[in-house]
Amino acid sequence: MAIKMLALDLDDTLLDSTHRISPQCLQAIRQAREKGVLVTVATGRMFRSAAPYARELELDIPMIAYQGALVKTLFSDDVFYYKTIHRDLAGEILKLLRSRGVVHHMYCNDYLYMMEVPELARQYLEIARIEPIVTNDFEWVLQQHDATEIMVVAAQEELLLETEAEIRSRFGSELHITSYRNRFLEIMHRDATKGKALEALSRHYGIERREVMAIGDSLNDLSMVEWAGVGVAMENAEPEVQKAADFITLSNDEQGVAEAIHRFILKA
Repeated sequence: MAIKMLALDLDDTLLDSTHRISPQCLQAIRQAREKGVLVTVATGRMFRSAAPYARELELDIPMIAYQGALVKTLFSDDVFYYKTIHRDLAGEILKLLRSRGVVHHMYCNDYLYMMEVPELARQYLEIARIEPIVTNDFEWVLQQHDATEIMVVAAQEELLLETEAEIRSRFGSELHITSYRNRFLEIMHRDATKGKALEALSRHYGIERREVMAIGDSLNDLSMVEWAGVGVAMENAEPEVQKAADFITLSNDEQGVAEAIHRFILKA
């Protein structure tokens, strides 16, 4: 069965260690599009942070952002899929985080709100090219918008795990919770996953599951790697992602995305 849709994670997958898309990957993606394959980005980044890469790729279909919470077109305001945390639930989560004294941020309406800018977040902000809005009044923000995502930042892995366990015990059935590099905990609507967003997008275009290929490296990619007809893990991927994948390609610094495209789409 020919691949008709390709979903690509950004960080540590399509992007190399310098956070760039290699010429080899760019060329392979263009060749795939010339064959009629629909290509999208599926990232945990904010929409505005991922947009420059989508423009570089000249994507003409909606992009998956916030781990799957938002599927939106690049050149218009058309939203295909949007799953937010209701403001009442978000308020309860924020109370819990304050009681534990952990640093946390909130994403609303494609803006990042922070009470402070911890050192752990500075590098991420620089890489993502995001300018946060610093405020202590998250309650006022929630009066204006539902939360797209709440992020916990912890320098100690033990603190992160304890916080995750408490959130899961109290609100787990209503949320999708994932960790990143044992320092960041991402909290979203239970249907805000890359797998469910990719399923909705493929359904919109009338493309069957077996005709979709997804490539990723992190735990937040697991749902789409498992759902896609062809799930591909990077050589630098988490063990769980590699175990779930149909194929393991080269690392992000060895143009692994290009290798997978040539093997499954270009057949060369």
